[in-house]
Amino acid sequence: MYPNREVFPSTPLALVAVEARFADTAKLRQQSVLDVFAMHLDESLPVVHPVQDILIETSSQGASAGPPAPGLLLRNLDNTWAVTARPHQLIIETTAYETFDGLVAVVDKVSAALESAGVSPILERIGLRYIDEIRVPTAVDDVREWQDWIDNKLIRQSHLLSEDLVATNTQGSVSYLLGDDRFLNVRYAALNQEPVISHRHLSRTQFAPGPFFVLDFDGFEMFGTDNQKRYSAQIMRDALEAVHGPSGEAFQNALTQKTRELFRKETT
Repeated sequence: MYPNREVFPSTPLALVAVEARFADTAKLRQQSVLDVFAMHLDESLPVVHPVQDILIETSSQGASAGPPAPGLLLRNLDNTWAVTARPHQLIIETTAYETFDGLVAVVDKVSAALESAGVSPILERIGLRYIDEIRVPTAVDDVREWQDWIDNKLIRQSHLLSEDLVATNTQGSVSYLLGDDRFLNVRYAALNQEPVISHRHLSRTQFAPGPFFVLDFDGFEMFGTDNQKRYSAQIMRDALEAVHGPSGEAFQNALTQKTRELFRKETT
């Protein structure tokens, strides 16, 4: 896998999302196809909501609203897993992530549901995103104080001016080329505010406003004219596996030993 890999009992994960973007798919505009997709997932995701997006169409005369694009939002009874299917996009989200293998098992079920509905669109992008909100039991009044919990590689820029001046926040991003049309964007920020993840259709642990450190890992594979592929369970698995490792390695490298010890404690 990758160095220092560790699964923590107390995870800071706020949201994990898998997204497949594809060329607009006529079959996913048909209610009968959406119904077959939903029925295939009824046992695990029985709560069904219709969704509609207003598409913006452009022409030489300017932009105008096109016809609504139909779609479905499926949820489990605990509101911790959701699947959204649209003519151009499939999203799988969870606030109850435990393991990568468990996530892939859900993706496989969704892929089987698409196959049962006769849908195999032309892929444009497959992405896997992890968003962590790290909170610690001590007061953090200055960004520099995060260096006890977050590796100094992400903190050192806050030392540009005198230590007498309070650094109130910091943020940044790094983009990596993983090879074979695969990429990883790493974003980070020290914030003092409401949580960044407050999901409208998924339940998550509630937190009062206050200091936390965000780590956002967005790994993805792009598909273009020289790499055209139809959606399949195997292509999804291959892409997710390829970006999962670098995302996990970046997460582990962002932590200090003190943070590891904090995450090793069982949540009470």
